[in-house]
Amino acid sequence: MQIEWNSYSLDKIKRLFMFDKNTDKVTIYMEDWMPRVDVHMEYVIETIRQHPHIKFDLIPDCPLQIKDKPDNLNIKWNASNDQGYFWRGYKQCKHLNPIPEKDIEHTVCIFNGGYTLKRNAMCLLLYYNNFWNTKYCYKIHMARQASLQLTGKINEKIQSLGASKINKFLRSTNNLETTPAKNYADRVMIQKNVMDKTFINLIAGPNDENNIVWPYVDEKIIMPIINKSIWLMFDTDGWYKNLKQFYGFKTFDNIFDYSFDSINDWQDRAINIVDQICVLDKLSRQDQHKLYMDCKHIIDYNYDHLVSGNWITYAQI
Repeated sequence: MQIEWNSYSLDKIKRLFMFDKNTDKVTIYMEDWMPRVDVHMEYVIETIRQHPHIKFDLIPDCPLQIKDKPDNLNIKWNASNDQGYFWRGYKQCKHLNPIPEKDIEHTVCIFNGGYTLKRNAMCLLLYYNNFWNTKYCYKIHMARQASLQLTGKINEKIQSLGASKINKFLRSTNNLETTPAKNYADRVMIQKNVMDKTFINLIAGPNDENNIVWPYVDEKIIMPIINKSIWLMFDTDGWYKNLKQFYGFKTFDNIFDYSFDSINDWQDRAINIVDQICVLDKLSRQDQHKLYMDCKHIIDYNYDHLVSGNWITYAQI
């Protein structure tokens, strides 16, 4: 029996995961995997547990690892799955070799597409710390959320901005792509000029916090790797551990303290990341450029590791 899991609807998922007494093997193809599927992963895992007589093969488009995986579940990641965002980004961009023209004007750039609570919170932290400059920081499709709907440390930190400023910022949008990019290769070249003029490309990943699956690496890191930039990912805890283990990329250990990767609370993780950016912002542009040059061997390694396809040799579970 084969299941194509390509729906976020729990009702549809329940209908997909119905088995008769004669079913002994099920292959599950996760098409266009998105972290939002995590919302219903708990239901799927529990359903698998309730059918110990059935052998399940799960074929995702990323190195998915499930905590407390049932014994009757086998995961088979195929790195060259055309449904995978990272694979598609790699295929579209591996021929590109843009020459960096580094002329740092601003410490950080960020490009945001679809709304998530964590992305909005990160954007507000940048705004609160005076990093938000519409020449280098972008957010589209995020204005539908007129209020932050956030409690906790970040909410407390930004309250001095006042409700009016916060809501005005949340409703605002700006987009680097005056003409929509046709593919990932287009997007790399559109973002190049902004990355050349900034020290760090901060990426706010799409992952929701969950207790079921390990972090998900998508195409977003391909943009700064191809553009030979220094980058920093804000995502779930363990994201960098996953990146190193299953993709083999190197990190900028002489610039960032990656201990935030083991911080469980996402708000503490976000605050830690922005605090590090604040420290780096105190450097002169000349010193930032020197740090960039000091990282050139890591930047070049990651570029070569990506475009050569060597990362695929790590992509095994």
